[in-house]
Amino acid sequence: EQVLLRGVEELPEDVPLLDLLSFVYTQNDKPEKSLPYLDRLLKLRPDDEALLQRRGYLLIQLGKVDEAIAVFDRILSRHPDDVDALMNRGTALLAADRADKAEEDFETVLRRVPEAIDARVGLSEVAMRKKDKAQAIRHLDKAIASVTAGTSVHASLTNRLAAIQAAP
Repeated sequence: EQVLLRGVEELPEDVPLLDLLSFVYTQNDKPEKSLPYLDRLLKLRPDDEALLQRRGYLLIQLGKVDEAIAVFDRILSRHPDDVDALMNRGTALLAADRADKAEEDFETVLRRVPEAIDARVGLSEVAMRKKDKAQAIRHLDKAIASVTAGTSVHASLTNRLAAIQAAP
């Protein structure tokens, strides 16, 4: 970290160095440290879609969901078929308690990528917010059916299904 910070101090507009530092912080669950370097990168490359996606993701992690939604809206205004931006915006909308709009994004993702497990999980969470336990279970059942048994994803989804089934 110290070597990278010194490098950025000496070369404040070095794109690969800024990207690496931001990425390292992101990978180590330090979004608050990653975001300033990512923002510096975006000043140098304002239309870089991958950087915008990463910024939106970090904003979700930081609980700045309205800002995240704005980032994904920006991406989708230029690329309305961007499945990653739709999925991420749906996640941010869900975090912002806008379940109806999140549901639209997750359904759009599933129309484009029918095997999108994250969209099924998102729809399950939307259903739970709407107090529709049966629908939540159906979405998770479909997600579980498309995942290899014995994997960590399968275990996580199975645990979530059990929690929903046990809920009043």
